[in-house]
Amino acid sequence: MIISNRGGLNEAASFGLKINKLNSTNLFNKINMLILDNQYRLNVQKKTLISFKYSDDYVSKKIDEYRNKLI
Repeated sequence: MIISNRGGLNEAASFGLKINKLNSTNLFNKINMLILDNQYRLNVQKKTLISFKYSDDYVSKKIDEYRNKLI
């Protein structure tokens, strides 16, 4: 995942490629790096899959908890 420091994806992407200054050159460089560096890409994919906590079950339980507090 390629993210910038704008928006809320920083919290969800522990191992994402972060772009400090979002512009076409920086975005192209990050995409190009993912295409060319197979080992890096696989490493990021594995780490992301292992550490991803926002599954459907997790989010559903959180929503249920908030709903129960309101009722």
